[in-house]
Amino acid sequence: MTELNPRIYAFIFLFAVILAFTYYAPSFVFPNKDKIKTNVSNVSNVTIIYKEKIVLVTPTPDGHTYFASEYQNGTRLLQRPFSWIRYNALGKMDMKVTTIVYDYRFFNKLHWFNPADYKYYEMLPENPNNKFLMIFVYVFMDNEIADDTRLWTFNRNFFAVYDGIETVRPIEYPYQLRFQELENTPTFDKSVNVQAFKSMREYSNSNELSDSAGEYNDEIYYLRAGRSNAIDGFLIFEVNKIDVPDNILVLGQFYAFGNAQWKLKA
Repeated sequence: MTELNPRIYAFIFLFAVILAFTYYAPSFVFPNKDKIKTNVSNVSNVTIIYKEKIVLVTPTPDGHTYFASEYQNGTRLLQRPFSWIRYNALGKMDMKVTTIVYDYRFFNKLHWFNPADYKYYEMLPENPNNKFLMIFVYVFMDNEIADDTRLWTFNRNFFAVYDGIETVRPIEYPYQLRFQELENTPTFDKSVNVQAFKSMREYSNSNELSDSAGEYNDEIYYLRAGRSNAIDGFLIFEVNKIDVPDNILVLGQFYAFGNAQWKLKA
């Protein structure tokens, strides 16, 4: 029997080592890391470059992954979006819903407008040690094929503020009220003046509304797709007079789609 040249054995062994290293190397050289492959053309060869990628996510009860923006615990700065996808809504499409807390105001007192006598009336916090905090919220929904798929809007109590000691829910008041302090405050998209969250000002020729010149308030119960159907408005809280923007978080609860936080001031 003809014996193989030792050089052939050496070549076979070297080829097997190279093949094994090519197959297994990424798993032990870069353990538990996402890999980004970047193709770099260099005349006649292609180089594969591996880079470490760190992704910060917000843990959510539905098992889906949502990006956490600046902070790993899900806290955002003002005007940063919290979004989720409602998968296969009504068996038609995926819908992306986005909520943005975009501004705030502090007031020691407010003045509400009474259209019946065309006068403003003073409104004070129930607790003399408190002041008013107004939070401005913008919510909209996107879909790709514009079917009339809707989402029930969040209750106002799904939002709260936390000052490091106490969690406070929005106060209840007649939502048709207009406040002098916000008469010229625009919405997020600068289209109209801001109104109460989930509230829309409407007009009627009914004699029953003659005292207000036909003006009345309509509640928004569901969200429809498109920016033109966005819900934009303010929520009012009573917070301690010593509270400052630096220590206040806005909390949002969004059914099974997760929770979010916004810092008034970083």
